[in-house]
Amino acid sequence: MDANDQETTVAFAVWNDRIAPMFDVARQAQVMHVKSGQVVAMKAISIETQQPIQKVLRLIEAGVDTLVCGDISRQLHATVEAYGIHVFSSIGGDVRDVLEAFLLGGLEGKEYAMPAKVRQRRKSSSIADYHRHSKKVVGEKH
Repeated sequence: MDANDQETTVAFAVWNDRIAPMFDVARQAQVMHVKSGQVVAMKAISIETQQPIQKVLRLIEAGVDTLVCGDISRQLHATVEAYGIHVFSSIGGDVRDVLEAFLLGGLEGKEYAMPAKVRQRRKSSSIADYHRHSKKVVGEKH
């Protein structure tokens, strides 16, 4: 199947027209059916519930196969994926901008990563660079 012919139903956990910072407590999701890179249907659904499994079941009832959200607990992330829903987590920003990036396949970069996650990535990168440099210095003959 050509990438342009793919269909998917994606849910964006939302709060005030932005990606909700924590999926576990998000109350609403924008569900969009995407075909050939275009949104062909859209609806808002309530995902407010006391039971995390109910949140997942509401996604399934809406036909969702991809979830875009801010942070998500490990347990809920595992449950969502166990039901066959692909998760893009630690995403932040305006829903329209994130949707556009999703349609263009650009959610993997740091542009839409939540601010704390960007700092974490930079810190991890700095530590890795430090260790690479340390190995060179230690291994050099003087």
